[in-house]
Amino acid sequence: MTRKKKKIAGNPTDQPSHRNFTMISTTEATAEPVQRMPPYTVHPDPDEYQMEPIGNISQPPSPPDSLDDVEKGQPRGKKPPCGTLLQGIMALMLLAGFVLGVLCVVAGAMVRQYPNLQADQSLWFISTLIILLGVFFMVTAISGFVSCFSSKKIFTAMFIVFTIVLVAYHGLATFRIKQHLGAVQSAGSADWDRLKMPQRLGLQYTFDCCGYDTKSDRMVAPCPTKATVSCGKKLEGLVQKMRRTATISFYITLAIGIVLCIMAITNSCFCTK
Repeated sequence: MTRKKKKIAGNPTDQPSHRNFTMISTTEATAEPVQRMPPYTVHPDPDEYQMEPIGNISQPPSPPDSLDDVEKGQPRGKKPPCGTLLQGIMALMLLAGFVLGVLCVVAGAMVRQYPNLQADQSLWFISTLIILLGVFFMVTAISGFVSCFSSKKIFTAMFIVFTIVLVAYHGLATFRIKQHLGAVQSAGSADWDRLKMPQRLGLQYTFDCCGYDTKSDRMVAPCPTKATVSCGKKLEGLVQKMRRTATISFYITLAIGIVLCIMAITNSCFCTK
């Protein structure tokens, strides 16, 4: 008799074969252990990490400015251009204003020694113009220092306004001074006649001259023996020199004013708010 094989219930494909079982067992036996990555990666602290130079390689560049400087209007990596040049010019202006004031005080003390010169209104007018010019120099310099070390544009605008007013006033003062010097030069002969003998003698010794128009014209004896030029020519040359000096000083102030305005505007664009 032939023994019948017992059938296994269910789908025959559901039962794993010996071959499949062997392959699975072999794979599981020979597989390498899997290294699982952590859920996150730990980076080193950038504050504690420092680069050391290798050979001739220099240190890395410094980090840019803070965000606070950027929010205030300062570009990253740029410093305010309010540097030594601008501060030096304003310091010279401050010194110039002080010197002008001292010179006017000294000149006023000298004028008081001559009663006739005290009555000359043109001298007092010129002295007042020069004193005010010195005051404008000092005020402009002080406003420049304030605008340089401040982050407010209002101070820069004030400095520019003071500079423009200074240049305009210096131009007006130069024009009026030249007018008065021309009037003094035209009335030189009449003024010479109004002087007393000791005053004429003092002028002859001071300017090393004799007479007014010529050596013998209204000469006051004793006259310096080496003097060959009349006092009128000496005074005329002095007036021309003063007029030329006033013109040159105005052009210097104009050039300085233009430079200061340009530097102040640059400073306002870069480091103010």
